[in-house]
Amino acid sequence: MKSETPTREEIIDLLTEYRTPFRFWNGQLGESLDGFVSSIRLGETWLEAASDGLIHHVNVAVVTVRHLLNGQWLELREDRQEFPDGTIKRRKFSGSLGEKIRENETPLNAAKRGLFEELSFPKHAKYQMVSDEIEVTPRRISDWYPGLTDIYHRNHFLCVIPPELYKPEYVEIYLNKRIYFKWIPTTLLPA
Repeated sequence: MKSETPTREEIIDLLTEYRTPFRFWNGQLGESLDGFVSSIRLGETWLEAASDGLIHHVNVAVVTVRHLLNGQWLELREDRQEFPDGTIKRRKFSGSLGEKIRENETPLNAAKRGLFEELSFPKHAKYQMVSDEIEVTPRRISDWYPGLTDIYHRNHFLCVIPPELYKPEYVEIYLNKRIYFKWIPTTLLPA
C-alpha cells in the first residue's frame, strides 16, 4: 500500500477486511484512527497485507542527542508521556527522539524537524549531526495500534549540542499528552 496515496475509505476498508479493531483507536493511550490515516497519507507509514494480518511499516529518523557538561557526557532520553487523565506511559526506546519521515523528505531533514518540533531547537541552530546506521526491526505487536504488528525502518543519527541548546529538562506538548525528556550520564563518546 506504499506506492500510491490511499483514501481514508480505502484504509478503513483494508482494516475492516483484516478485522482490525480500529474503532478502539481513540487517542487516549495510543494513537487515533485520524492520526493513523494522516500518517499513511503523509507517506510516513504504510500497510502490508500478510497471511496472518496487517503489518504497519513505520519509516522513522531516530536522533540520539548528547552533550558534554562539566566533563561528563550526557544523553537525552524520553522519560515519560503524561496524558490528561493522569495516565503515564513509558516507552522502551533507544535514542532521544524519533520523527516519522514524510514522503519526499530525507531522513536528515526529518531528524532536524524532530529537534525543532520536540525539543524546540531553533531551525537554524548550530549542532553536530552525523548519520549512523539504518536498522529494520523485527515484526512485533504494535504499542500504538491494537490489532496491528509493526516493523520500524529506523535511520539513526547522532547529534551533539553546544551549551546554548542545553536545558536541564525538555517538555513537548503534543495534542493530548506531554512528553518529558531527561539527561542520563553515558560513557559512550560521540563517534
